[in-house]
Amino acid sequence: MAPQSIRRLYRLNGLGLYEEGLLFEVGEGLHARCRDALVVNRAMRGEVPCPACSGIVRRLKMLRQVVSRRPQAPRPFCCPHCKRTVTWYECREGLRNRPVCFDCVRVLGWRYGENSLGCGCCGRTWTWQEYRRSVQGRVWLPCPHCGRRVRRPEPRRRRVSGPGGPEKVSCPKCGARAEHARGCLSCKHCGYRIAWRKFRDRVKRRAERLECAVCGHRFTWRSWRKLYRGHDLLTGNPAPLRSFVVAWPRCATPQEQMIAIDALLHAVHGRGALGPVLIHGEAAQVMALLDGLSERR
Repeated sequence: MAPQSIRRLYRLNGLGLYEEGLLFEVGEGLHARCRDALVVNRAMRGEVPCPACSGIVRRLKMLRQVVSRRPQAPRPFCCPHCKRTVTWYECREGLRNRPVCFDCVRVLGWRYGENSLGCGCCGRTWTWQEYRRSVQGRVWLPCPHCGRRVRRPEPRRRRVSGPGGPEKVSCPKCGARAEHARGCLSCKHCGYRIAWRKFRDRVKRRAERLECAVCGHRFTWRSWRKLYRGHDLLTGNPAPLRSFVVAWPRCATPQEQMIAIDALLHAVHGRGALGPVLIHGEAAQVMALLDGLSERR
């Protein structure tokens, strides 16, 4: 959408005027842009609309494994001194209200007016910011129960899982089932062996062919991406765009249309990265425009 039209729309709205033609132009332009961004966002998640009939074509499961991003619960371990169960998170948080020296494990004194922590035994000093940063990278910290130093437990190995699993990867040479282990793809049938990273790069360069089950149209993922290349429609959280696509057709009066547009731009202003998706221009120029509009609200 052109920033001049949006700026003019808000200037008229500040005077209490509603130009229906301008409202329709800005609203329909934002609506079309939001729909295109949602189409690209849905396609990147595996549901590609057919270029011929707009039917949904599901992409084949990716061979590349995806490491689960679910946050893991803190791993409890036993303190070797007091034999009490504790987590490394508790060891770090225990220093928030009771900072101690990392060398002699004595409580640090707060020096008022200097924003610093000092140890009366060994003479070491830290600012509060330096102390907190040091805590994040420490391997030895005091136990929150007995105060004696304990070592951080070894991180548990994260389970690698992905759609289809590695056992379903076919050997590129003979087509038999190949195994992915220790960063290498190997086939026991023909003896083929290749580094997993190299194999993954080859899969990425290979043309992914898609076929629509509704109309039978065949196309490639690369050709579909070319339809939207250069439009900068990739975005993170599309929730504000989805809300506007639903709300805009239901607006019956100019006032409701202006409220829907303002709500969208307000959400875009808060999320920053969505600005260049809807408004033409560089990111800095778009943010300057949104900053100016927010001052008029």
